[in-house]
Amino acid sequence: ENQNAATVRVTVSTFEKLDETFVASKLPANVYEMSETERIDAVANAIAAALNDLQIVGDYDFTVDCEYNEQGKMWLPLQMQEFGFTLATKIFAF
Repeated sequence: ENQNAATVRVTVSTFEKLDETFVASKLPANVYEMSETERIDAVANAIAAALNDLQIVGDYDFTVDCEYNEQGKMWLPLQMQEFGFTLATKIFAF
């Protein structure tokens, strides 16, 4: 039995759908009058504000095969890309 391997249960909160209308509602009224740099900052700030205001709508549980990383003192998924995809697609309700 490999003591550095484990199947880990992960639970993530799922949030309501983030859409462009919700983000747009966080933009300043004069966004189109701003310079390109200011507009980029305003959009980034609007996305951050929208993310902060999202409501949790549930939880999603899944398991992932992991290996213990001695250097980092943490369990890391063996299939990091698959793990990232699962997180990205399950955190927001669609």
